[in-house]
Amino acid sequence: MDDISSLANLGIGGIFALLVIRLVLDWLKSRKNGGNDVDFKKVADDVRWLREIHDVRDSDGTPIWYVRRSLEEAIGKLAENIKAQTELFKELVFAVRTLAHDLNRHTGQSEPNLKT
Repeated sequence: MDDISSLANLGIGGIFALLVIRLVLDWLKSRKNGGNDVDFKKVADDVRWLREIHDVRDSDGTPIWYVRRSLEEAIGKLAENIKAQTELFKELVFAVRTLAHDLNRHTGQSEPNLKT
């Protein structure tokens, strides 16, 4: 019980320091006993796999994980055009509704439902 109460008084920093010291001592102990926890063949295979993935290029010779500047600019222009078309469409809908309202007012017909 005495150990638990002393741990509570250490605080987060003290507990973290104890964990780090324990990990370092465990690592030193494994090195002293000749144990090698690192599988260098697996690390080499992983590095080779990573290199192969990063070596894939598109038809322009650009690595595929990069966003091409031309694509980025085209997407930006497309977004601007969609926004402009949306504004024009809103104006067109407003004009049609106004025209339908005026036409119905002059002809005496009931108002059509133009909210959709």
